[in-house]
Amino acid sequence: MAFASAVFVSTIYGDYHPGSAAGRYLWAGSLLAAAAVGAMRYESGEHFPTDIVAGAVAGYAAGYFIPRIHRAGGERLSLRPDFTGSRTSLALELRL
Repeated sequence: MAFASAVFVSTIYGDYHPGSAAGRYLWAGSLLAAAAVGAMRYESGEHFPTDIVAGAVAGYAAGYFIPRIHRAGGERLSLRPDFTGSRTSLALELRL
């Protein structure tokens, strides 16, 4: 959640304020705060280093791609059920 929030806020700020010098500081500060959360979780014994790295990667992806998906528009974004054998799932497709 820390990395997802940090990347989401920084991405949205960059979208609304392109070329702003403050964007660099926001990226640096928010990622530093997210890394500090990960370090504190490790020090407290709540997570292994691999948990923190996996959470950082997943959080970065969620924080970056969710705003991009919403910006894409309806005709380029589709959500549909997918039935494969005995498995049922949802497929999200984004056409770039």
